[in-house]
Amino acid sequence: NLYSDTVYLEYFDYYLEEFNKLDMQLKKKITFLIIPFNQQTKKANCSNEDLAENLIKKKIRNKNFNIISLRQKFCSERKNNFFIPQDYCHLSKPGHEFVSDILLRNFLLNE
Repeated sequence: NLYSDTVYLEYFDYYLEEFNKLDMQLKKKITFLIIPFNQQTKKANCSNEDLAENLIKKKIRNKNFNIISLRQKFCSERKNNFFIPQDYCHLSKPGHEFVSDILLRNFLLNE
């Protein structure tokens, strides 16, 4: 498991701290976007907790970053065309448009 290897976690912590320094200079403008991979949006997995995702979110929250997690939004849409066929993690054009619409609503309409 990638997240049981402490070297990867140490790298993650190091770069998260670097982002935190930058975020302080930017007056808390950095937001982390967590996009699910295809299997996380399947019906049975929508209600399951994901150990790796929870670990990442916890580390990000501990640095007081903003997080937008899109897993539930992807699950509620239940469209099969959000990901490139035969590729479980890269978004297709409709997937990118879906994320773009969410970001526009979150950032442009809320400011």
